Amino acid sequence: MMDLPNEMSHEPLPQIYSNKFLEQSIQFHRTRGCNVRLSSNKCVAERNSNHYSQGYVFTNRPLAIGEKIVLQILRTDEMFTGSLAFGLTSCNPNFLNVADLPEDSHHLLDRREYWTVIKDVANSPMAGDEIAFTITESGEVIMTKNRQRSITLMHVDISQNLWGFFDLY
Repeated sequence: MMDLPNEMSHEPLPQIYSNKFLEQSIQFHRTRGCNVRLSSNKCVAERNSNHYSQGYVFTNRPLAIGEKIVLQILRTDEMFTGSLAFGLTSCNPNFLNVADLPEDSHHLLDRREYWTVIKDVANSPMAGDEIAFTITESGEVIMTKNRQRSITLMHVDISQNLWGFFDLY
């Protein structure tokens, strides 16, 4: 149920976390679901409010161990009851055929590459919410919402490069 506004919005951008591991900021990859529009700087994603599915966005590069990525919810869509799914994959989005993306992100688990996904990670997100994700050295994926207590979402195989992805619904 996520509808993120375009870059022309005067909404505040996510807080900036210093990253001692990488100098390069993370953006969304150009590969995306057919119902998502990206801003020209690839930092804001907006789901087509007339469609519930195909709201996939991927990170533009693999995530580093210890790196914190922060997503800020700029706006939600009241038309659909939904949330936000978060996952990790070994599938490089450069080689992903958008036509192969399923309607339901749970079906990504049937693909041959390594995929993990957790639905409804944000628990009814609201405009202004900030959700942060980090992969630890032990493969634990930690999430915090609005700087509250962190929770463990899953454990992943860190022996391979992992791109983050979101399903905005």
